[in-house]
Amino acid sequence: MLSGCQMSAQEKWLKEHYDKFTVMDKWSQNENVNQNIIKSFLIEKNGSRKLVQFLEVQGSIDFISLVTVIQMDEGIIEGIYIIEENETPDYGGYIKEDWYLGRYIGKSIDNTLKTVVMMDKHPNEVVAITGATESSDAITTAVNYSIENIHYLQLKKGES
Repeated sequence: MLSGCQMSAQEKWLKEHYDKFTVMDKWSQNENVNQNIIKSFLIEKNGSRKLVQFLEVQGSIDFISLVTVIQMDEGIIEGIYIIEENETPDYGGYIKEDWYLGRYIGKSIDNTLKTVVMMDKHPNEVVAITGATESSDAITTAVNYSIENIHYLQLKKGES
């Protein structure tokens, strides 16, 4: 568990969302594959390794701040959480809804994802929100940055 008085916003988020965990490693913005990833934490909870990444990406109107959680042992996306967004309140605002974010859950990190309209035909495709394709693309871009960062950090550490 994290300790100390000077907890970053990211560490506070971790503590709020994961009751008991161990930080196995962490990387600051300049240690990640690109500058959109603010901070990354490799945590262990109940014997399961998760890479928790805090990102900012350009949406349709403004920056979107979000968290991606990758289940490392299974190689899948476990969760996406929108921290802050200022997209249009009608369609773009749907990016924070569970019914939309759930489209990413369980997707493999073996390949990057692709935003599509109407229907997903392949496992790496995610259907965009109708009327909010740019906002949907921003979330897919963030997830792809997270996937790319996993491979980068593993290479950096000499893992496969």
